[in-house]
Amino acid sequence: MSDSEKIKSLLGFANKAGKLAIGRTALKNAHKEKRLYLVLISDDASSKLLDFASVAPAYRFSTTSELGRLVGREKVAIAGICDAQFASAIKKHLSPQTRIDPSSNDA
Repeated sequence: MSDSEKIKSLLGFANKAGKLAIGRTALKNAHKEKRLYLVLISDDASSKLLDFASVAPAYRFSTTSELGRLVGREKVAIAGICDAQFASAIKKHLSPQTRIDPSSNDA
């Protein structure tokens, strides 16, 4: 199983467990509640979402359509993992090259 397939599988489990924050508002709330451990931003998302890289480790992953399909929605540009164990497991399979530098908005 490839890293991408493992990430997709883990995202499905996290979603079913209620450990995902989907969308900008849900991520803001998760951050306020100090339960945001990892952020995934789709490759085709607005650059405005890159601000979330300053509140939790953030990575580029997939497209809005694919990310949406994984969590049972039409399109999702940003998703946050709200569980330390899921975040750690997913991060192991993310490429360091897809990490978004919080000091840069041109990632």
